[in-house]
Amino acid sequence: MGVEIEFDITRLLYAGVNARREVRHKKRMKMCTLCTEVEKAFCDRKWKSVDYNPSDDKCREPDGKERELCEVQGHSNEDDGQRPRWIITKDACDEMSYPIQEHSKSKFFGNQLRVGGD
Repeated sequence: MGVEIEFDITRLLYAGVNARREVRHKKRMKMCTLCTEVEKAFCDRKWKSVDYNPSDDKCREPDGKERELCEVQGHSNEDDGQRPRWIITKDACDEMSYPIQEHSKSKFFGNQLRVGGD
């Protein structure tokens, strides 16, 4: 005789995803702010570009060529319509956002816990 218990871990899974995103987002906002403090620009491509790479998060020269590359490179019409943002002020760094994974109809179940023996 045995007992099987199934439990929905969806909220726990999403909480972990959101916590990790928040930590990374704060690091990106700090880098953006540092760039603006030395009169450089920051290209906010994460979540807005199909070819984003963490190495994209760096200070850039605030000129037209760099801005054009930022706003056009990697943009796809298949995304949510947001283009990468060219940021040159701290206020704009503070406005950066990231998607929060919300609870959906999809369910993720934890492993079955068996008590007793077969």
